[in-house]
Amino acid sequence: MAAERIVVTEFGTFGIPDPCDSIYGEFKSVFVTKKEKPEDDQESDNCNVNVAYYGDQLYAMTETPFTRRINPETLQTIGSKTRIPDYVTVNDATAHPHILKDGTVLNMGSSYTHEKGPHYCIIQVPPSYGTEENAFKDAKILAEIPASSKHYPSYYHSFGITEDKIIFIEQPLYFSLPKLQVSNSIQRHTYKDCLAWEPNTKTKFHVVCMKTGKIHPIVYETDDLFTFHHANAYEEDNQLIVDVVGFNDGQFILNGKTGDFGNAVPGGNKGTLRRYVLPLDASKIQSNSLACARPGNPKVIDIRPTFLYKRSIEFPRINYTLNGLKYKFVYGVATANNIEREVWPETNQLTKVDVDTIETSSWYGGVDIWISEPVFVANPTIEFPTEDDGVLIANILHRDDPQKTTLVVVDAKKYG
Repeated sequence: MAAERIVVTEFGTFGIPDPCDSIYGEFKSVFVTKKEKPEDDQESDNCNVNVAYYGDQLYAMTETPFTRRINPETLQTIGSKTRIPDYVTVNDATAHPHILKDGTVLNMGSSYTHEKGPHYCIIQVPPSYGTEENAFKDAKILAEIPASSKHYPSYYHSFGITEDKIIFIEQPLYFSLPKLQVSNSIQRHTYKDCLAWEPNTKTKFHVVCMKTGKIHPIVYETDDLFTFHHANAYEEDNQLIVDVVGFNDGQFILNGKTGDFGNAVPGGNKGTLRRYVLPLDASKIQSNSLACARPGNPKVIDIRPTFLYKRSIEFPRINYTLNGLKYKFVYGVATANNIEREVWPETNQLTKVDVDTIETSSWYGGVDIWISEPVFVANPTIEFPTEDDGVLIANILHRDDPQKTTLVVVDAKKYG
């Protein structure tokens, strides 16, 4: 407010901390991983995407390398922002880490300054309790996956895990590093401006051993897939079962504007719940599989999805006690209109999908509303609960009254 201009760059909005800032200054803010003056950081620390516990410390996160510790009772911030690059060499990090049974946190971030070109890094943070030291102090890089291109690394929002493996999807929505390098107050390139969708390029699944950090020698490739959110993954019969919400392409990310809320989007580009099966042994692909080893290249397997829910759905959530394990139910936000008339992101119902039977049930919230991502809370009073013994909690925004919000609690078992 005091500067009377936007001073921090967001995803689609260019910030100008200093009108006289040079190209070098902009280059430094994006590509230098450690700084002598953290106050010079010019990327957003608006941590509005997710919250998660690192040991007993609660952090709010976004898709930049900055996170903020918050008090779980008052929601006040504690201390200054944490710069993840001060602990591990990455330039950004997702806001969707995975928390293992022992409290270890796994996350992913990209390194654009790696000596061998851009890499996708798996960050491992051991749990810490009863200390005021930063939870990231013992963070390390568990594994590094080389990007397919040295100048155009992939954008990604989340990743998946099983009990002992990590699944990363490298999709053809690419960051142009050359364009990002010359971003300055004259050209005014935002992060969104530096993204491009390559429609004729395969989407690749990479698998990493969680214990050793070793990259699985097989790469899995598919057509027509852009994803924000993984639902779940697990291993069965020497295959990885990977469930994601997938779009046919990622171009809509580049076209969207805030004013587009509620406008129709092409029916062929809805998020649908898809299952991909990744055989771990190319010589033992099951006869009924949608996977096929690439002729002449045993290190590449082509895969196709099974559609678990063909209508529009997003923000998939599960009973997190089954994260990485075989499970039955996915909960998400959906649109109650006829499929040809669906709009995005007008989400007016919560949908429950049985991934075994493909049966669905829904709770309809009404017209002219947006329902937020649901959160499953297990019933603590049941000694031996089933997977859906609990409730879904979600927030509702009202189109006709922007100041109004409604908290909804839905029985996850009875539903509908």
